[in-house]
Amino acid sequence: MRARWTLFILAVLLVLYFGYSFDSPVYAKTPSTSANNNVVKYLPLSFRQVVASAPEITNISSKGIYKVKLGWNSPISVQSLPKGGFSMYIQFTNATSPPGTASLASVKSFDMTIYDSHGRVLWSRVNQVPFAGGWWSFEEVVFPQVYNGNITISIHNIKSLLHGVPTDSVDFAAKVV
Repeated sequence: MRARWTLFILAVLLVLYFGYSFDSPVYAKTPSTSANNNVVKYLPLSFRQVVASAPEITNISSKGIYKVKLGWNSPISVQSLPKGGFSMYIQFTNATSPPGTASLASVKSFDMTIYDSHGRVLWSRVNQVPFAGGWWSFEEVVFPQVYNGNITISIHNIKSLLHGVPTDSVDFAAKVV
């Protein structure tokens, strides 16, 4: 039964990753411009619009084992992330995959820390376990205090499910405004 759920989750993630080939109604919350600031409008969007609008950045890990992709589920720039926090996903693939292909990596766990421009920890999680076979993870980042400035998103202590693969790390530069 667990194998079926894993395959189902993997299939859903692959569809979201590669996008839908048809337009289906999806409703996105957007703040109202009316005088009543508590009103939320629901605007119809297509799956294609939602998937295509997600910005992504990719880096190769320090030991060259993983190609790590960060993405956000809203149309925001990596240079203008929200002050209070954000939702993001992390995808692990093999860095040695030929161009145009994506060989999924099997990651057992990883740690993630977000540092401010002075090296102070703004947010941290340890022993995060990816799902869908160890190659995909979602993170909800909420800063304890509103922050404005440059940040470093560090994914470190990346452990493989495979024996003999050393731990690895990767950093991403971003900005919170």
